[in-house]
Amino acid sequence: MLLRNIEGCEKKWFNITTADELNEEWLISSISTHHAEMLNGRCFGYLLKINGKNVVYTGDTEVLAPFLLLLKNGDYLYTEASYYKSGVHLHINDILPELVILAENGVNVYLMHLDNEAEIEKIIENTDIKLAPLFQEK
Repeated sequence: MLLRNIEGCEKKWFNITTADELNEEWLISSISTHHAEMLNGRCFGYLLKINGKNVVYTGDTEVLAPFLLLLKNGDYLYTEASYYKSGVHLHINDILPELVILAENGVNVYLMHLDNEAEIEKIIENTDIKLAPLFQEK
């Protein structure tokens, strides 16, 4: 199993389930996206329905377009944002105008997968965009 070889994961630590096998009401669809050329056709974001709201998770991507039409007032967007241009991730300065418009129209925009959190925080300082909160056990 590739995960075991690359990541050093033990077989008992994970269970791979495809979206079509999951069969949960909250999983509406997977959304094909582009990340790195070598991964064409193998990168996806997801549209979830949680408490009646759309929750869009982009995953690793270099394009925002496939996700934009899925969002309306009250919905949630979790998207990556990079401070450094890489060609395989969304660069904060390139997507900021679209994210600001989404936030101004009532979409809850959360940034994740950050490469320079401090600088990205400065860039979004006077907007309604937030950094995705980290999970912390109580």
